[in-house]
Amino acid sequence: YQAVVFDGGGFEVDYMRVNLGSGRYGGLLGCTHNCTIKNLGVGEHSSVKGQGYLGGIAGGMVAAAAGYEMLIEDCYNRASVSASVGAGGIICLLPYNADADYAIARCVNTGKITASTLNAGGIVSHANNSKITDCANLGALEFTLGNGITPSSEGGICGMNGKVSNSYNAAPSQRYGGVIGGPDCEVENCYYIGANMNDVSGNTGAVSVTEAEMKGFKVTAQLNGTARTGDARLWYPSADSAITKGYPGYEKPVTSTSVSLSPREGGDPYYDAVATGLTGTLLYIDEVGDENFAIKASDNIDLVVGIGITRNYHVYGTATASGNLSFAVGATNLLKNKNLVNRGATILGGTLTLYNAAAYTSGERYFALGLANADGKVQECLVTIGATKSKTVSAVLPISAANAITLNPGTTEAYSAELSIQNKSFFPITVGVASVAPMAVSTGGVTRQLQLTTGAVDTAGNLESGNVKLYQTNCEAPKNGEYANDLSGLSGTPEHMVDLGAQTDIAVGDTPGGTWKFRYKMEHGPTYTGGEATFGYNIVYQINMCETDVAAGQGKA
Repeated sequence: YQAVVFDGGGFEVDYMRVNLGSGRYGGLLGCTHNCTIKNLGVGEHSSVKGQGYLGGIAGGMVAAAAGYEMLIEDCYNRASVSASVGAGGIICLLPYNADADYAIARCVNTGKITASTLNAGGIVSHANNSKITDCANLGALEFTLGNGITPSSEGGICGMNGKVSNSYNAAPSQRYGGVIGGPDCEVENCYYIGANMNDVSGNTGAVSVTEAEMKGFKVTAQLNGTARTGDARLWYPSADSAITKGYPGYEKPVTSTSVSLSPREGGDPYYDAVATGLTGTLLYIDEVGDENFAIKASDNIDLVVGIGITRNYHVYGTATASGNLSFAVGATNLLKNKNLVNRGATILGGTLTLYNAAAYTSGERYFALGLANADGKVQECLVTIGATKSKTVSAVLPISAANAITLNPGTTEAYSAELSIQNKSFFPITVGVASVAPMAVSTGGVTRQLQLTTGAVDTAGNLESGNVKLYQTNCEAPKNGEYANDLSGLSGTPEHMVDLGAQTDIAVGDTPGGTWKFRYKMEHGPTYTGGEATFGYNIVYQINMCETDVAAGQGKA
């Protein structure tokens, strides 16, 4: 064929038998000159055999004259291809075409490729510096070494001398080269299943992933890159019955919907739910960067089983809560399929439920949810979790009347009555003292302030000279081993008191909020030369959501 556009119109040719014996340049087409080949498929009951330069679509493409486009696009091959020298799933040999945007684009091979002595590629064997972009290989490659040939000429996409971008190799078995073989190959944004490769030496630039990751949404988004999002996407996840067998493909979802859920702070219910009407087989659920299904810069959250959230709803601190979310449809938990955990689970048009811990804090987040319908077509749903708008931190603090300490001459320490702080929030809190400042108190017409010392108390000195320290202690004081917070001279960093577990009101039974009992303790000089006087301090507490987990109703000093 010379100087033509060979447009297959989307049809598939099957039961094709090509057996060239000792001949070369074979496939559906043999050796083409200055041609464009597109929209064509070769079926799984077909085969191509010969001495060399064989491909499922064409054996080779050569340039006979300038000014012609020499391209292969939107084609696929399911036929087995077997040659002694040079075998490619789509084509064996490309002409030098380095100035074109691409020579092969959007092509898929699932047929088995075998070369006994030289050069094999899932898409192309010898690319001659041409560009291959947005292609996929799922066919096994077998390469029998001989005649001193090194293994560097077998590649999941390109055997040698090619420039490969935005492509992946999911071959079930292969000896060498996850994406490229060599030599003189270039790789950009390409992926392969590392567990299926015996040796990936010389595969610089390609990324090894697991089978589950390849079937998830993240690799699909990465193949699209930052420029192809929303309706401009080329790559989409596929159903297991598609030609790409659950790995990224080109077919758009038959439906695309969106739902929004709001994180809950506490109380009953402790979840949010929305009807979706989605029915089918679960394919994936993955976090994405925005409403256009863009790549998420970092992916550090794993979805967990919903019952784990409900049991620990009030226990999780912010660090744990923000890293734990759970989705469910009916009784089916939707887990991120890093390990194909529940891919294939049947979803029967239920309500999508979001579970989050009470301490969950985050901005708006997005998840891509995909199901396969009965026809093997993908249904896509964008799940938006709203940003945390506010959190109500509630605690009971000691009142001023109970805080009084009476200092008696001749003594060097005194304690207040028993005091307590109780958490009334639905999540753990951390309590500290931010600052302590002396108050100006008037007694008998005289206004006094008593400064706290940051040093040691002089147990033989006069307390009027600022010879005073203020502490918080546990309620077993003054027994041995008392716990004490020094509140004298706080500067900038709050003095931590206690982490308190939450109160609960879920169906398993109420638990009161954590309570910490303490006393104020004052160390002071034993003498005072003035008359009876009252001194005071303004104590500012700082209460925040706790970062660490605390069991409901408990306290950790």
